[in-house]
Amino acid sequence: MGAAFCFFSGSAAAGGIAFIISLGNLGAFVGPFVIGYLRSHPGGFSTGLYALAIMGLAATVMLIFLLRLLRQTR
Repeated sequence: MGAAFCFFSGSAAAGGIAFIISLGNLGAFVGPFVIGYLRSHPGGFSTGLYALAIMGLAATVMLIFLLRLLRQTR
C-alpha cells in the first residue's frame, strides 16, 4: 500500500494520493525550467543536472526517514 493509506484512511487517503500526484506533476513541470535557468549560467547542463541529482538525493533521504518512522510506529 502507499504511504497515504498507512497514515490516513478514507477520503483523507484519497486527498493524500492527490497531493502526492500533484507534487509529482509540479516537479515534471518545474524541472525543465530549472535546467534551462541553470544552463544559462556558467556551468552549462552540468549545473542543472547537479541540481536535479541533489533533489533526487534529498527525496531518497526523506523516504528512508519516512520508512524508519513507519517501522517504529508499527
